[in-house]
Amino acid sequence: MPVDQPAMTRSIYCKWMALDAKRERLVEGCPLNYGVEDFCYATREFAIRASSGYLLQFGQRLIDAF
Repeated sequence: MPVDQPAMTRSIYCKWMALDAKRERLVEGCPLNYGVEDFCYATREFAIRASSGYLLQFGQRLIDAF
């Protein structure tokens, strides 16, 4: 059941290998907060808003050495 406000104000950030292959399953039933983007800090990311109200961010490093 969706809530109006989450209990905390933190983001949960998950790092994954093969992000693109897992994205469809991860976002099923949740609205995208932002779609897959490559960022200047060498990470590919997307975020969903869970029914709990929390922002869940998923990322994958684009290079081995940061």
